[in-house]
Amino acid sequence: MADMSIAPEPGPQATPAMPMVATPSGFGGDIAQAAAGLADTVGNAMEARHRIDLKNAMDAENANGQVQIAQLRDKLAAAQQAIQSDGNADPRQYHDAVMGQFDQLSQNIAGSAQSTVVQRQLMAQLGQMRAETSEGARNWQTMNLGKIAATNAQTFKSLSDQQAYAAQTPEALAAIQAQSADYYHSMQDLPVATRHAAAIEDVQGKAQIFAQGVAQRDGHQAMTWLQDGTFAKLGLPGQDMHAIERAAQAQIRMQEAQARQQAAVAKAAFNQQVELVKGRAAAGEDIDMPTLSGLAKQALALGEPVKAQELGKLQEDQAYVKVYRTMATNPVALQQHVAALAAKANPSAADQHELAWAREHPGGLVSNFTGDPVGYMAKFGAPGTQPPPINFDQPQTLQARASWRANIAQASGMPDAAMFSDAELVPLRQAVAKGDAGRMQALGTLDALSPTDRVMAARQLMPNDKLFQHEAQVDADVRAMIHHGREAQKGNQGYWPSPSPRDAKQAYSAQQLSNYDNVLSYALRAMAPEEGQAAKQTMRDYLSGKFAAAGRSNAHAITTEDLKEATTYALGGRIKDGQQFGGVGRWGADGSFVVVPETMRPSDFARAIIGNRRVQDSLGKGPVNPDGSPFDLNGAHPVLIGDGLYRWETTSGVVMGKDKQPFITRLGQH
Repeated sequence: MADMSIAPEPGPQATPAMPMVATPSGFGGDIAQAAAGLADTVGNAMEARHRIDLKNAMDAENANGQVQIAQLRDKLAAAQQAIQSDGNADPRQYHDAVMGQFDQLSQNIAGSAQSTVVQRQLMAQLGQMRAETSEGARNWQTMNLGKIAATNAQTFKSLSDQQAYAAQTPEALAAIQAQSADYYHSMQDLPVATRHAAAIEDVQGKAQIFAQGVAQRDGHQAMTWLQDGTFAKLGLPGQDMHAIERAAQAQIRMQEAQARQQAAVAKAAFNQQVELVKGRAAAGEDIDMPTLSGLAKQALALGEPVKAQELGKLQEDQAYVKVYRTMATNPVALQQHVAALAAKANPSAADQHELAWAREHPGGLVSNFTGDPVGYMAKFGAPGTQPPPINFDQPQTLQARASWRANIAQASGMPDAAMFSDAELVPLRQAVAKGDAGRMQALGTLDALSPTDRVMAARQLMPNDKLFQHEAQVDADVRAMIHHGREAQKGNQGYWPSPSPRDAKQAYSAQQLSNYDNVLSYALRAMAPEEGQAAKQTMRDYLSGKFAAAGRSNAHAITTEDLKEATTYALGGRIKDGQQFGGVGRWGADGSFVVVPETMRPSDFARAIIGNRRVQDSLGKGPVNPDGSPFDLNGAHPVLIGDGLYRWETTSGVVMGKDKQPFITRLGQH
């Protein structure tokens, strides 16, 4: 509740006592004076603060202006770099472009300050900076224009020097010199005397360069222009004449050396071409007459009269080539033809010319035919005599080729004529090289042929692989057994019987195996050692395959019948209906071992020998004793020397025929 009571009156001490003496200070004058002093102090402080605020504002504006000026320097530097890098800018307007950038970038810097003092300061700085920028831009423009002028002058000089070097005539050089002189006289910033001296110096320099170019291109022309004064008229200094003469003479010597080298190269190429043509002619190829005629003319142009005569002779010889390349397919008939020419009592000039040619050239044709009858007949054979095409996936093509080969062999008198060309055998050789599977594939391909043709093809396909040739002799089932047997022996060190006397069965088997090795060695003693080794290995592989098929893990028990059968197959024979064809037979009273042709039984061998003896006797080639009397073949041993071919030996040596040649029995295809 509010206090409604009356306030007490002040006591006697509430009012100060009145002064006893009336003075200003007594009545509060000091207080007024102090108050007045306080007011002055406050006023002064406010004025000082105002001055401080103004200074701070000016400092802030000035600092901001300095920042903008610093930024202006960076922007202006970037603008200058951009103008300098602008390939399309006119270098003569560089100063104006830079100053335009300066004015644009600096126009708001001074105006951004409110203080006139700061504005004046910034404007003074910008004015100084503008003057410095203008001076720098003018300097850069002057130097850059100088560089451009120097570069252009150097470019012009380099280009005009090149033109002077390449100039072909004095008139062309004179035009270049005139342009160069005009250029130097147009340099307005140079004194007249300097321009004149520079023009004279350049004219002489162009003359020297022109003379050097001519001397290095055509020494003879340079010598002519030296001697008739052309170079001197063009301004070539006298002291340079000797250098140009030496250069011209060096170029002449170089040209002569190059000409000799080019002539030698051309002659070598020509000789090579002639040798190729001669080789083609020797191989029986047709050489068209324009080619030979052109080469003969070229020979004369090259100073080769002997070559020209040879080529002329080749043209004449073409008629013989066409005739003799057919004769080359029958070497015996060719020899008889040449012998008949030589035997003519009164040969004509044409006969003599042909005989001279026939004694020198047909040998190459014969070699080409015998080396590759397939390729030779494919190229030169008459229709009907060319080899039928081969497709190893089509057995009938192999059979057709074998029939063709037989006809060629008979017509040419070459029983061993090749059945294929080397190029045709590449796929089969690649298959054999891949291993056992490829080997069996190639042998299976040859199974399309008869046994005789198969062996012949195998020898051509793998001439150094006697095992392959022996495997080709047998039928596919026997061959499979041979391969199976070869696999069965791998890694089995104790597969074959030991000659140890502790095991009588093994010792007997080992002795029998050794005996049959000796049989093969004796029967094949006239053949290459590899032939006997391949036969022995094939015999073992067949035995192993036979035993493996019977479930046997070794060959410790071998019978004579086993060895007889294996030997028969190893020599390309066979067992049919219990009868042996081919293999090993015996001859004579002492029963010497002999290889029997695979098409006959051992019991038929003697009758075949007797039959062939009758044929040989009828031809006057039968076997005779040293005194000329008929020789009894039962007193000699037949020795295999080839397919169905046997010579006869005694302890005294080789049995001779009535024709005084070793007597040879020929069975089968012979």
